[in-house]
Amino acid sequence: MQPPPPPVRPLCRLLKYGLLEFTLLLAAGTLVAQLLVPSAIAWWLRPRPGYQGEFPAAGDSRLADGTLPYRMLLFLPAGYSASGPAQPLVVHLHGAGERGTDLAIVRRESLPRQIDNGLHPPAVVASPQCPPDHIWDAAKVMAVIDYLKRQFNIDPRRISLTGYSMGGSGTWRTAALNPGRFAAIVPICGGGETAQAAQFVGMPVWAFHGQHDQAVLVSESITMVDAIRDAGGTPQLTIDPEGQHNVWDDVYQNPALLNWLWSQQLPATAAAQAPAKP
Repeated sequence: MQPPPPPVRPLCRLLKYGLLEFTLLLAAGTLVAQLLVPSAIAWWLRPRPGYQGEFPAAGDSRLADGTLPYRMLLFLPAGYSASGPAQPLVVHLHGAGERGTDLAIVRRESLPRQIDNGLHPPAVVASPQCPPDHIWDAAKVMAVIDYLKRQFNIDPRRISLTGYSMGGSGTWRTAALNPGRFAAIVPICGGGETAQAAQFVGMPVWAFHGQHDQAVLVSESITMVDAIRDAGGTPQLTIDPEGQHNVWDDVYQNPALLNWLWSQQLPATAAAQAPAKP
């Protein structure tokens, strides 16, 4: 005798259970995506040898509590390792047009763009991003440097600072307030305070400016360099006779400048007198 066939569920019941199962699967998938996708993106965008990545990841607690005042693009040279030779550090400060909260804006100009286009510096390169409606804060720039020294394999005798426009002014200001901390500075189309000229005596300085700059007049760099020379320093100044304000792309493609920048280092006595890591 054949067993009776299973009862046929009414269509409405099938739809009810099917919709419930679909809703549960959708909710589970959404939760997994919310947990995993940000971590996967952060992992993919992380700095690693030979790649310019974002550091720290967006939303990192170190940004909220002030441990790290700026997010940044961070390039680690090929062959970098925590246990290998200590590496030079170059900190790059952008201009006013790259302020914001999106590091893609920082990538589009100057040294970060050259790195994305194939430049491979033999140094760690940090390009922080200044928040909207702010200028570079020297104390915060130094906090970034001290943090990177603690977290990465950085040679304290080979830390240099460069920047353009607002970042050029930030380079002058930060270096003047922290004498003995930088192996070299490269301010581009930015003005400094001549009253601080004595702080640059003995510091390798190579400034750049465009002759026809209408945003920051070339006289700003000329006056600053002359003041340092009058104080006993030996800064270099290169003026592009055809240059406007945005000379920075040409500067960061200048092999002579780049070779000079990568090779600078503080005397051993200066490094020994620098503030100790907290």
